[in-house]
Amino acid sequence: MASPATSGWQWYALQILSNQESKVKLYLERMLKTEGQECIQEVLVPMEKTVEVKEGKKLLRYKKLYPGYAFIRARLYDEGGQILQGPWQLIRRAQGVVGFVGGENPVPLKASEIERIQGQIRSSEEHPLPKTSFAVGDKVKIQSGPFVNSVGQIEAVDAEEGKLIISVLLFGRSTPVEAEFGQVGPVDE
Repeated sequence: MASPATSGWQWYALQILSNQESKVKLYLERMLKTEGQECIQEVLVPMEKTVEVKEGKKLLRYKKLYPGYAFIRARLYDEGGQILQGPWQLIRRAQGVVGFVGGENPVPLKASEIERIQGQIRSSEEHPLPKTSFAVGDKVKIQSGPFVNSVGQIEAVDAEEGKLIISVLLFGRSTPVEAEFGQVGPVDE
């Protein structure tokens, strides 16, 4: 049973069927505009902005931070701590919703948890992450440019610019070369 402290507007986590997050969000937002304004304030499917470099061009993409989950700011409990059946049924009957995290007695997220999630979203908007993650020490094969088919080890990663410094063997000596993320791939072994 919920306490009166959970009777106000709180954030809750919903478990969603795989790849149905956007559909559930659209459905709940439609309900919010028509019949559910008094029970749902906001629906959030956290996405982070990523950058993919292809053929020298930066492409912005969005990736789900929490696949299989959506977050809603809702009022699910009355002053006495009882579940409000209207909002409960509205959310539960949405196609693609498996249920609330917490089951029959949804537990609201802590303010720090939702602030962290919102911070991740803001951070990726300001500084998009590279889609392909490279780490110093990884072995890669250069797939285009003047050093095509050279295999080397990553010495430095510049995620903001989408560039790598790769140490390759040229004329019997280890030489640092610069390549963009889109110019390299995994080593075929």
